[in-house]
Amino acid sequence: MKGILVSSVIALLLSFQPVNAETVQMPNNSSSVSIEIPSRGMTMNGVEEHFGEPEAKKDAIGEPPITVWQYSNYTVYFEYKNVIHTVVNKS
Repeated sequence: MKGILVSSVIALLLSFQPVNAETVQMPNNSSSVSIEIPSRGMTMNGVEEHFGEPEAKKDAIGEPPITVWQYSNYTVYFEYKNVIHTVVNKS
C-alpha cells in the first residue's frame, strides 16, 4: 500500500513539470505590391479575356484533367475549364 502511495505521489509531482515551448517566427509573405490574379471559378475564356494570353500553356494531365497556364507573375491551375488555384510566382 505504501509503495502505491509513494508511486502515486511521485507520478503526481512529475506531472506538474513546466513545459517548454519555442515560439517560431514565420516570415511575412505579404508583398507591399499587390497584383490582380484570376479567382477560383473563372473560366479559361474569362481568364484569357481579362489577363491576356499566358506565356506558356501545359497540356491537361490526369483525371480530372488539370491544365496549367503560366504568366510572368503567377501560375493558374484549371480543373476542366475552371480555375481551381492561382499561385504567385517567387520574384
